[in-house]
Amino acid sequence: RWSDLLVCEHLALETLRDFEVDRRPVYEVRAPATLHHAALPGSYALTFFSPSAVRHFLPLAPRHPPPVHVVCFGASTVEAWDARRPPTWPRARRTDHLLTTLLELQT
Repeated sequence: RWSDLLVCEHLALETLRDFEVDRRPVYEVRAPATLHHAALPGSYALTFFSPSAVRHFLPLAPRHPPPVHVVCFGASTVEAWDARRPPTWPRARRTDHLLTTLLELQT
């Protein structure tokens, strides 16, 4: 029913308001010049929307502790992460619906 769907969507949006988001540009034709200055907190998660974003980020990986979660949109992005990630870093979770995935990871 539509009313149930709207209630669920409203609850999901209310839940997402509790997430702290730190946006960093990682996708351009080339890696952004400021990307090498990125400083990640001690506990963080990563979300990638394209294989090239993964390729831009991974050279920075040795400077940071492993993320708690890695979420990738689509199969090619997951494959790019899992093929190149540091061996001690988590495998990616594939998603095609970010809101649902974030809510699952929160519980």
